[in-house]
Amino acid sequence: MIDLSKIDCFDLDDIPEKGAFLLACIRRDRQYEHYCKILGEIERRYAHLLKVGALDEKALETYRRLGIEGTPTFLIFQDRMELSRILGRTNLERLGCLVGEALPVI
Repeated sequence: MIDLSKIDCFDLDDIPEKGAFLLACIRRDRQYEHYCKILGEIERRYAHLLKVGALDEKALETYRRLGIEGTPTFLIFQDRMELSRILGRTNLERLGCLVGEALPVI
């Protein structure tokens, strides 16, 4: 499972300068563990291609800077440049498609 121990202190500087990164903006609600499992599976499947991180709703300044208007939101970055995002509830297949569509660019 993905290590979410630092999500409360996540900063945009934590997005790698080089390489692909999936950022999940999620709430600590009843869906939290569900999304942690999905992110863990994405991290396992694509570990050789991208890193995965999460941010919760407490990081309001980061949300504002990224233009995030709701949760959950999932963003794919390459070299700190946003490539794509999904807003709203999702599942492993849909999130996998988001990553898969971005990876040819990566």
